[in-house]
Amino acid sequence: MTAPHAAPIAIPIDPRISTVVAGIAAAIPEAQVRLFGSRAKGTARPDSDVALLITVPDPWLTTHDRTSRGPKLSCLVMLNLSIT
Repeated sequence: MTAPHAAPIAIPIDPRISTVVAGIAAAIPEAQVRLFGSRAKGTARPDSDVALLITVPDPWLTTHDRTSRGPKLSCLVMLNLSIT
């Protein structure tokens, strides 16, 4: 017999993270962005980083260089996300 799964807990997401995710979605509409780590668990400290997993479909990868950042994503990467 397996234990029942606990219901997910809604953790409030910092609006700055939402802004970054929206920017990624605008630059790569097919992308799925997942928050993980301490911020997703609700256990982040003031010095915790923001861990995002970005996945895109294979067809997108065949037409884009995943080792270089396009101009739209470069702006996001340079965004200072100091979350305290």
